[in-house]
Amino acid sequence: MLNKNQIITMTKMATYSQGYKKRCMKVCSFYKKDYVVYQTIMSLLLVTLGYILAVGAGILFQLDELTYILSIDLIIDMGIMIVGVYAILLIVFGVVSAFYYNYKYKLSLKEARKYYQALERLNAMYKREKK
Repeated sequence: MLNKNQIITMTKMATYSQGYKKRCMKVCSFYKKDYVVYQTIMSLLLVTLGYILAVGAGILFQLDELTYILSIDLIIDMGIMIVGVYAILLIVFGVVSAFYYNYKYKLSLKEARKYYQALERLNAMYKREKK
């Protein structure tokens, strides 16, 4: 027969299953280092794509002005500036995304532990009930 504690535990587990289970299990299926590295690399690829699009759009918008003052020194200076900003952007986003995904992994692991502890409690309640 179900008692009050079993119902409360099963309700908590059902709430977890509906909200967090898919996301947490997807994250927890990786090792921590693999998850953080994979997500950081994906973030850096998206930053690279966004930066290429932004620089390309900036060049297209300034194309008529650039044709009048185009010289090899200007092209070299612009190239150095573009690469420098890109390197700084990658470093900042890499560090921030590594910290973020590390935190997200820990949070998901914590939620998964709560779920498994609730399963163990429920299992113990059933075993006590059978005796």
